[in-house]
Amino acid sequence: MNRIFASIIITVAACTAAMAQEAKPQIGEWYCFDPSKEDARDVQFIGETWRVNNINIKDGSSPLLSNPAVVFSASIANRSETTLETSIEVLGLDGETPVFAISARPIFPTVNANSSTEAQGHALSEKGTLKKATKICIRAIAFAQK
Repeated sequence: MNRIFASIIITVAACTAAMAQEAKPQIGEWYCFDPSKEDARDVQFIGETWRVNNINIKDGSSPLLSNPAVVFSASIANRSETTLETSIEVLGLDGETPVFAISARPIFPTVNANSSTEAQGHALSEKGTLKKATKICIRAIAFAQK
């Protein structure tokens, strides 16, 4: 009986892991991936009227004083008739330990109707911090301006 129960738990865990590997990014939900197996540039969030793509995460420098930083950028396309307020969160993890966190937005925090813009953000860090991340999680969210 214990063997059957253990076998069921292992099967459920394996199926859950397989489904997680096949999951696609959903607007408003966290999407995590192994950066050694998936390139951030291949990740895109697609909603009914807006999209986030051309994601770039790299070790770089801060825009003001050129200090070491993990730098993030992404394109946001708004194909609706409404202005959107947008935000993209990025978390780099080494196992379950956070190594960097970034909140990225366009320079002006809204994306006008039927237009595109770029979201940018950075986290000051030691050189090579991005390489320490064994998992990167991203969430893109937007709300229509009232």
